[in-house]
Amino acid sequence: MSFVERDGAAIWYDVQGDGEPVTLIGGDIMASDQFHYVFPALVKRHKVVRWDFRNIGNSERKPSKMDFTIDEKVEDMKAALNDAGIEKTHIWSIATGGFTGVVFAARYPERVASLIHYGQCQPSEGGLRAFKVLDLIHKEYDWPTACEHMVHFYSPSPEYMDWTVSVYVKNADASWMKMYWHELNADITDDMRATTCPMLVMLGAKGPLGASTSYGSGFGITKECRQEAELEIVHGGTGTYYLVDQADEAATKAMAFFERNPIS
Repeated sequence: MSFVERDGAAIWYDVQGDGEPVTLIGGDIMASDQFHYVFPALVKRHKVVRWDFRNIGNSERKPSKMDFTIDEKVEDMKAALNDAGIEKTHIWSIATGGFTGVVFAARYPERVASLIHYGQCQPSEGGLRAFKVLDLIHKEYDWPTACEHMVHFYSPSPEYMDWTVSVYVKNADASWMKMYWHELNADITDDMRATTCPMLVMLGAKGPLGASTSYGSGFGITKECRQEAELEIVHGGTGTYYLVDQADEAATKAMAFFERNPIS
């Protein structure tokens, strides 16, 4: 477990295992915890880099500084990789972490062997509506109550809901919504077009974030930008939480993709 200082923030990262590096980028609030259930399988075959965004999770917390951008996340990730001595890596990103993964791959193509992301690359009506409801709930009640509603909306399998709520509450407070609003309004289609690495869109089939929803339509946009992009649907998985409720299948699919695209 280490920290790297960049632009006034202490960014937490952790490197474990041997093999080709895989850098994990979780969603804005789950952060590195989103890979909790796939990590044991990954670390058996890869050098796994976990890290948390500034002001989130294990990184230094300065709630008043939550209006940071995707560009800052990209540079924070670069700083962590530099500090860890990793020149080139596979990237597995999920949920809004995909924005950081795509922009990093576009900006630093020489450092990315392959990229998995969720497909989302433009503002989503459903996401913006959900944000406004969440904003009303946390103002009317409190942050833990807002987290419970958000988790129920995103619908991980019932047995994981309590764990997911606890991660939300642990990793951030209501000031996090400033950063989330920025991500929900981002459009990275130009960055998507600029990427050159092998690309896989992977998502779960079920729930309001599943493959058949407006969130899942991100694969079509990805294909418009990168015709050779691959698609994997985790049929028993729930939206962006497929790597929680279907961890074994998710890890198997991800590692197969990395093996098809070895680091050169």
